[in-house]
Amino acid sequence: MGKREQLVQAGLELFKEHGYENTTLNMILDKVGVAKNSFYYYFKSKEELLKAAMASQKTFGMADLATVLMSDQPCFLQYWEIQKPKIDFALSCGSEIMKNLMLIQAKDEASEEMKKIEESLLEKAKEAGEIKNSSSAQALCAIGATSFLGIIALWVSSGGGFDLEKAVRSALEACFDVKDELRLGKGLNEIL
Repeated sequence: MGKREQLVQAGLELFKEHGYENTTLNMILDKVGVAKNSFYYYFKSKEELLKAAMASQKTFGMADLATVLMSDQPCFLQYWEIQKPKIDFALSCGSEIMKNLMLIQAKDEASEEMKKIEESLLEKAKEAGEIKNSSSAQALCAIGATSFLGIIALWVSSGGGFDLEKAVRSALEACFDVKDELRLGKGLNEIL
């Protein structure tokens, strides 16, 4: 494992243990055993290190994507499979780190390639009658992203006090008006 990866791993471990705000650059440097100039060779700031930690944890590779897209699952469930790694990442980080990531991510845009794939799945789900909401696939994708961020914000503010995966799924089902047989069964108000 190279120094960059060691810094990312150490940073993520310390962020989880002490919180992002309470983790100092010196704590990270001590854990890896490198000098400050080595850190700045790889990262401009602690924020950039957190973004790198985020990128390293939520990998949904092309092989994973191909498996999901080639499955016989309904299109809405394929869309859902693409969302689950984001939820798993949030759960692995905890609400404190996610709060800081949300502030950072508010500045960054989602991958255009993944957005197109998600829009395509939502369009196919509409055509198959899995989604009854008549909005465009682009609008549905925006609604999904907004719902996801809103549920994450509620989860963060509650200190992780509810089942994040079920809440996101329920919100997407309601926003998209997913047909009954694809729903998990609980309404958002029951989960929150």
